[in-house]
Amino acid sequence: MDINASCLGFIAAVDTLSWPLIAGHYKRILLVCSDIASCGLDWQHVEVCGIFGDGAAAVVLGVSDGGPKIIASSLKTFSEGAHLCQIPAGGSRFHPRRIDTPFEPLTSFSMHGKGVFRLAAKHLPTLMDELLTQAGLAQAQVDWVIPHQASQQAMQHAAKRLGFRPENIIDIFARHGNQVAASLPTALDIAIRDQRIQRGQRLMLIGTGAGLSLGGMVLEY
Repeated sequence: MDINASCLGFIAAVDTLSWPLIAGHYKRILLVCSDIASCGLDWQHVEVCGIFGDGAAAVVLGVSDGGPKIIASSLKTFSEGAHLCQIPAGGSRFHPRRIDTPFEPLTSFSMHGKGVFRLAAKHLPTLMDELLTQAGLAQAQVDWVIPHQASQQAMQHAAKRLGFRPENIIDIFARHGNQVAASLPTALDIAIRDQRIQRGQRLMLIGTGAGLSLGGMVLEY
């Protein structure tokens, strides 16, 4: 199964695949998140290209018996931001056989960072409140926040806007950049391996993606 949700691919896939697991259709699911951002960038715009990194991460999903679990999940799309992050080509609308303009410029990623930030800042607090309500938790009961590693500035502003302390944020951006769909699971894996994240702790995964979409998930590890 191919699940495409750009930077929110991990959250969308875990949410989508949890249902056939609960229904008993599968015992185990291997979820692989992989993106080669470098091949779709326009290197004339270094301020955009410089924040991205290639990466891949994988998890095995299964139904737990009183152990780790999904407590809350939400994905929302705000269509007024559809053109803030995009690669126009790649489908039938801008297929090279159907257009009279140069095709190659349409194959590069473009992003309007300020527009993304404004729209995300407007809606992220509401998304977080909905997640906490769904989980039945107070904000102080969340042990770790794992944001999509959009950019250093975006994460700092989001943490401040949402009221989380920097020491509770899993930040791997300086070494790994924005790995698109691989970003969230890579940060999760690193924080588990270095033992910051411990069994029984509650984690909030949250971020933005093309669409413009916002997504979040609360897990108990």
